Amino acid sequence: PSPVDLEIGPDEAHVWLAPLDVPADRLSALRALLNAEELARADRFLQPHHRIHSAVARGCLRSLLGCYLRVAPQSIEFQFNSHGKPSLSGGYEHSGLRFNLSHSHGLALLAFARGRELGVDIEKVRPERPAEPIAERFFAPAESARLRSLPSAQQLQAFFECWTRKEAY
Repeated sequence: PSPVDLEIGPDEAHVWLAPLDVPADRLSALRALLNAEELARADRFLQPHHRIHSAVARGCLRSLLGCYLRVAPQSIEFQFNSHGKPSLSGGYEHSGLRFNLSHSHGLALLAFARGRELGVDIEKVRPERPAEPIAERFFAPAESARLRSLPSAQQLQAFFECWTRKEAY
């Protein structure tokens, strides 16, 4: 559960790690914080655990935003930029509060700051993922070349470090 009142200073960033596998009563409480669009988005996932994780992550985001803004989490409104990144709207945009959320494999990473943009990403390192074709497609040529230049034992870790930096950005 979130603390009741949270303060964040001008030169601070708060980072939270939250488990997404929660008891049924916590899931119900977090789903109750979501608006119709968020519920529909979560419920579109085919796998039940993805539906649950999506709802819990958004519920945690709303819960923490409510604590920082000292408002009911259900009252918070969002707008989205051209890349789909959400920000506060509906009168809350003037608070200066910025946030970012990432979730993967049962964990959510949430970050908050005032007056500055920030990004986070969390990924499970999966050895079976073919790193080189993904790097060739999504990394800059210099990044791909750097990855190829590393000893093979270091490439997987380096791939995920670069990938999460890019996703957070």
